[in-house]
Amino acid sequence: MDLGNEQDARLIRDWYLLMQDHRRSSERPPVGFEAVGDGAYRAAFAGPGNVVYKVQHNYENTGQSNAGEARAIRYYYLNLKLPKGIRLPRFKLYTLDGKPVMAMERFSRTLSSYSSYNLEGAHYWRLRESVCSALNKSWDFHGANLAVDEATRQLVPIDLGGWGDEGGYE
Repeated sequence: MDLGNEQDARLIRDWYLLMQDHRRSSERPPVGFEAVGDGAYRAAFAGPGNVVYKVQHNYENTGQSNAGEARAIRYYYLNLKLPKGIRLPRFKLYTLDGKPVMAMERFSRTLSSYSSYNLEGAHYWRLRESVCSALNKSWDFHGANLAVDEATRQLVPIDLGGWGDEGGYE
């Protein structure tokens, strides 16, 4: 099953880059999209079909990239058996004119929204340790970069950018 589509990926990428060029980053995204995250290297927009599209701030020189994140996720899918309670996200990389856009499934809650002091939250926060240990070639697994799949009760890393941009996932 495909995730997202090329038209939506292109629309949000082109809109975002245009807003960046004109220093209008506070503008509302196109109809059907919602800004859901903005990190050091990429911005994330929820789009139609419960999909998050990640657009790079800079496609010329970046510390983290969509292509690097896709390499990392593929590497983990092919080379790791994840601990119980953890799964990788569904994703699709759209390479558009040499400027890739990552499409990833959207979750309603991140780990940050769970208290580590109650039973349910404590369970997910303990799982975070397993994510850090199992996916040890990646980093930045703070609460906003880990989602909770409420249907399966699994923890899902939703930002695996970083190490993959340096190569080494071969």
